[in-house]
Amino acid sequence: MLRHIILTCNLLLSLTQVVPAIVRINEDSVKFMDGTERKFDAIVFATGYKSSANNWLKDYKYALNEVGMPKNPFPAHFKGEKGLYCAGLSKRGLFGVARDAETIADDINKILSARN
Repeated sequence: MLRHIILTCNLLLSLTQVVPAIVRINEDSVKFMDGTERKFDAIVFATGYKSSANNWLKDYKYALNEVGMPKNPFPAHFKGEKGLYCAGLSKRGLFGVARDAETIADDINKILSARN
């Protein structure tokens, strides 16, 4: 059974923050063009309907093949190496996106819970 969280536009906007361009992504932090660096538990890239991450993501081979699709077969397609995840690339429509997002969120939750 899928769990659904519904966010209103106002709540979503209050949780969104525009940041400077990214210079580098480290294991748990991001360095920005303005010289600041911030730690994050998780980073989500919203790349659009068709993945082009293999064209711009330096270490895409941790999760994607040369054509931008998950390197691991279904049902393990969502998880790459080094904490890199793929959602919505299983070619299972909106239901697949929802299942991927839930599975990824559960996996990240397990990892963060194990740290505490």
